[in-house]
Amino acid sequence: MRALLLKHPNQPETLAIHDVPLPEPEPGQVRVRFTSMGMNRADLLYCQGRYFFPTIPCSRLGFEGAGVIDKLG
Repeated sequence: MRALLLKHPNQPETLAIHDVPLPEPEPGQVRVRFTSMGMNRADLLYCQGRYFFPTIPCSRLGFEGAGVIDKLG
């Protein structure tokens, strides 16, 4: 699958699309096959280290999208 990745935290210039392995959902999770994704203000602030979540940060971006459930965990 393709993913928009932030290679280095707080460096939005390192954003790039990469091929990554297709994740397998765990119990209680679903996998979504997105048909469109958005890049919004929250994504850009996150790239700059200025938007935080109560969870562990990750390098994949795209806080909004549309698609269909592809697989149940």
